[in-house]
Amino acid sequence: MKTQNSKIYFQNPSRLLTTAQRRGGFIALLLFFVLSACQDPEVPAIFKQPSVETISAFATSDNTAEINIVIADLSQPAKEVGVVWAERTNPTLNDNTDNVTQVENEQAISFEARNLQSGKTYYARAYHKYDNEVIYGNEITWTQTLTNEWRRLPSPDLATGEYIYDGDVIFGGTGGDILNVKRINAFTNQAFNEAYYVGFFQWNPSFFGNRPEVPRPFEPTFNPINATFRNAADVLLTLYGAGYRLAPRNSRIYVRNMSILESNGNWEPYPGAEAPTASFGIGQYAYALENLPNGKLWRFDYSVLKWQTVASFPVNVPARYLSVDAGERAFVLVEPTDENSATKELYEFIPTQNQWVRRADFVGSNRRNGAGFALNGRVYYGLGQAPQGGAGLRDIWEYNPATNTWRKTADYPGGGTVSVLAVPTTSGVFMGFGKQARQTSVGGVAYRNVSDFWRFRPRP
Repeated sequence: MKTQNSKIYFQNPSRLLTTAQRRGGFIALLLFFVLSACQDPEVPAIFKQPSVETISAFATSDNTAEINIVIADLSQPAKEVGVVWAERTNPTLNDNTDNVTQVENEQAISFEARNLQSGKTYYARAYHKYDNEVIYGNEITWTQTLTNEWRRLPSPDLATGEYIYDGDVIFGGTGGDILNVKRINAFTNQAFNEAYYVGFFQWNPSFFGNRPEVPRPFEPTFNPINATFRNAADVLLTLYGAGYRLAPRNSRIYVRNMSILESNGNWEPYPGAEAPTASFGIGQYAYALENLPNGKLWRFDYSVLKWQTVASFPVNVPARYLSVDAGERAFVLVEPTDENSATKELYEFIPTQNQWVRRADFVGSNRRNGAGFALNGRVYYGLGQAPQGGAGLRDIWEYNPATNTWRKTADYPGGGTVSVLAVPTTSGVFMGFGKQARQTSVGGVAYRNVSDFWRFRPRP
């Protein structure tokens, strides 16, 4: 990127001062910069070069592929941003290229690689131009094989500061073909309902027909209990409620009210501890697991409209419990909060025995804030970020309960890896949003909300 007026000029009033004053002022200014550097190691944005990260590449036809990148740290517009690719490592502008000009905001950008050959392995990396110097980003590689695993879908129109919350999805429509999510404004902590129509590949903020033309904002609830089960007549029901609201200073106010979306009535409030929960449904019961060491497992009995405690969870260390509802089976994967502890323990709850049974350990790399879902009787887990360093992870792993084994199945092509939405449907798994985690120039981790949306169909 060629910058304009990249030098910084300061007015110099020194001619109004004596020599001693100028010397003292210079020393004071020097001390100010030294102390500032010690107290805040972050480099001011105006001094930074833009950074480009090559995110993913995957085949979209036999001879084309999509390459996704993210450009960040723009203190002024970038004049040229693009990708290069070749059959050898470290491709340059002398190889194949695709680019755009005048990029003004931090964003994810997709490019198309053309004239590829099926079965060949390619290498790609993003670049930008800075003062006529070409700056390359990291390199990724892919094999040009069309699997139809991923399809990019339209994204909702999110304003600055808005994001989609990954932890609260409600199905609507007669066939469960509408995904209803929360579109939250991070500045006001107000939310709107946003609906995705699966069959039409379309977003619509005005979901229910009886809602006013301008949707009204509401205070969102995070980490609600959301469990699907069947009543005695084999009718599918959803128990929904509890969770917490955000108070000043990001403290949490836990709520306990519950509802059953398909029925009218007031149900017994959730009686568990004030802690996040993992929820799932098995048979005629809904369950909520306290996210605490040896947390209690609570069961909601629809026949008597009451909560009961059943088996406690056999993990006694602080961790995030990620539940995956696989229909008549439910699994919980443990993500320890200690960055030195491994992400590996997988448990299944057996309701007929009222006990937890440990299954095969997760075999992928350690991670936190991963995403999990179930499809066709199998469990999928991945994404998130490395516990040490915070780098984003994109791999997705499949657990087969029949063989009690794990295998790597795909890499996620989207911009985010943290708090990614993952919703299984009969049409595939809808994934997206979340946050991109990237390491900063001073060794920290920065997060950026992303809005891309995808459909994933795992290979057999």
